[in-house]
Amino acid sequence: VSAGGVEEGLEPSPEAFFEATQARVMAVGRLRNDVDKESEKDAHRMNLGTTLLEDDEGQIVRLDLRMVQTPMVLFPGMIVAVVGTNPTGRCILASALYSDANPPVAAPVAARGFGASTGKPEPVIAVDGAGEDARLHVVAACGPFTTSTSLHFRPLHALLAHAARVRPQLVVLIGPFLEAESAILTQQTPHIHLTFHQIFHARVLAPLREFRRENPAIQVLLVPAADDLHHHPVIPAGPFESVDIPGVHCAPNPGFVTVTSKADPSRSARLAAAAIPAVDDINAECHVVGYPNRFAGMAEELVRQRSLYPLYPPAKTTPLDASLLAALDFPAAKPPHAVIVRSVKIMAFAREVAAGAAVVVNPGPLAKGAGGGTFAELFVPLSREESSRAEAAPGQPKAEVEVEAEAAGGAEGEGEDEIAPVPMEGVEELGARKSVAGATSERFGVKIVRI
Repeated sequence: VSAGGVEEGLEPSPEAFFEATQARVMAVGRLRNDVDKESEKDAHRMNLGTTLLEDDEGQIVRLDLRMVQTPMVLFPGMIVAVVGTNPTGRCILASALYSDANPPVAAPVAARGFGASTGKPEPVIAVDGAGEDARLHVVAACGPFTTSTSLHFRPLHALLAHAARVRPQLVVLIGPFLEAESAILTQQTPHIHLTFHQIFHARVLAPLREFRRENPAIQVLLVPAADDLHHHPVIPAGPFESVDIPGVHCAPNPGFVTVTSKADPSRSARLAAAAIPAVDDINAECHVVGYPNRFAGMAEELVRQRSLYPLYPPAKTTPLDASLLAALDFPAAKPPHAVIVRSVKIMAFAREVAAGAAVVVNPGPLAKGAGGGTFAELFVPLSREESSRAEAAPGQPKAEVEVEAEAAGGAEGEGEDEIAPVPMEGVEELGARKSVAGATSERFGVKIVRI
């Protein structure tokens, strides 16, 4: 890990961990929490008095962060650069902390983890979009997709009906589709004479097939979850393998997708979609200082750390395969323009991050108990960038998916009395949409809606 250039005249020094000095030094490493979680179950969050820094050689030093003036989010596993003095050789008195010190991943994730082994490249979607205000219209939802009392998947049908009205270019569906904790699936399994795969095909894929037949211009992207009963119970995981519907595309979990303009290939938008409880797990561990709320800080750090699960060690309830951690890193030097994450414990939110370069969206669950939940509509710019054209890893083919043209912004939906916007903190009204607070109307538009 290199943090050179974070502060002029300073370079990371291993001696900063143990050598007493009054001179300013820089130390780079991973944050650790000096708390015994087993003995302090109700007070295990990291705080300013329990923060340690560990380098890649295993050397550990305590951090005193009380003099740091910038906003901070602290959680175990963060890669940071710390600037300060170490007068005793045992504690760095920090004057600055930089959480964007982790270098970008050099190779696309498909070449580093499960993508290479399955031979299934992650999608590059080409859309018709031109003009200075070209924007990608996305409808995104996270599971569960049916209520706790029914297998009729009415929330999914309501979502698809809404998509047919507003006509986005892309619908992103993030699992679970058949939730492992579903009472109707687990407690009543003896009364269901279908396998989980058969239920998935009959209740999820069949409606999607009909949706695509009636709306051939709208593409669909599916991302599995570790708690899908019919899929691999691990993170990361490969895509669904038995989906053969034209226009319905399957990404791994996490899925990274690049959307480009067919008319102007220099225009693109990068999306990340993941059924990974990063926000929930970080929220349980982190200490936030200087941000308006915890959501803002956690969203910012997901992008700064360039990982969809920067927490380490992972939560005991998260089935993370440590041998494939690299598959959770962002696959390019620049972060995605839109990061869509799933949370089961935190209400839906949208936050602009990276100084306006990206937006992090938690659509919330589409079904909540016996009723409906929320989903998100995103308007992401197809911006012109020299480095934005996606390149496949050596030996990896590209997956080209074409989407029909649509006017920027999409059509206005009917039946707003059926699907109404939900007031969200940090989201303000902008015409018929809701824009992330702090973003300009020309860049991102985000609307959280309830069914």
